[in-house]
Amino acid sequence: MTDKIFSMPVRVNDFIANTVHLKNEDLGIYWRLLCFAWENKAQLTSNVEEIYEICKAHDERTKKKVDSILVRFFTYNEISKCFEQKAQVEEWCRVNNLHIVRSENGKLGGRPKANGNLNGSQDKALILTPIPRLNKNKYIDEFNNFWKNCVYKVSKGQAEKNWFKLPEEIKKNPNELVKKYNTYVSDCKIKGSFIKHPSTWLSAASYLDEGLQENIPIRHELSEMMMKTKVEMWEKGMMKHLAKHEEIQFALKHKLITPEFAKELG
Repeated sequence: MTDKIFSMPVRVNDFIANTVHLKNEDLGIYWRLLCFAWENKAQLTSNVEEIYEICKAHDERTKKKVDSILVRFFTYNEISKCFEQKAQVEEWCRVNNLHIVRSENGKLGGRPKANGNLNGSQDKALILTPIPRLNKNKYIDEFNNFWKNCVYKVSKGQAEKNWFKLPEEIKKNPNELVKKYNTYVSDCKIKGSFIKHPSTWLSAASYLDEGLQENIPIRHELSEMMMKTKVEMWEKGMMKHLAKHEEIQFALKHKLITPEFAKELG
């Protein structure tokens, strides 16, 4: 994986649609965080003071705006201990893979030059190889079966396109495939990491990944691991004003905070 990719692609229509409700100052904060995250492989530091410094948040009003942007657009990854914006992470993976492919092609000499040495190929006849057309209806029932039992139904159209690009032996076993995907989703929910869309999971051949756990129950909305992370943020003075009643009660029940601190949170 490359250390840096200086150009950050932006899907303008999606960006405008997702931020149309933001005021100019909030939009500037969000954009700063996206840019700094991109410089660090789409991962934003979890150090609250660094985040405030990135956004030049030197007063309580601006700090609350930064906290709101983090809650609205970013999720905390328990594995990397960083904040992540899901769409940006997926875009980083896509662009990085493209960068690697182009780099490898460059090592092989890239495209042949027009006036290069053709090694006598001028005397050889051009052989055209027919490209077989895919019968997209051949495995449509299998895809529908996969989608019906998929626990995370997002971007069906793209998932269907990627489905027909799968190897024959993979498309023949939709039940096995959806079982692996649902296990992957459950695993991500337990770890608190972002979840790939079915289309991304299929195109990346993630069904070949090892280490998928069998029969993992989907976690409850609140988990002790996640609450420990939130308590650490509260203790640092971050997002205290956004603490929910059920979160405070959960933290009290599991003795993550004291009754005095709970009153402080409200």
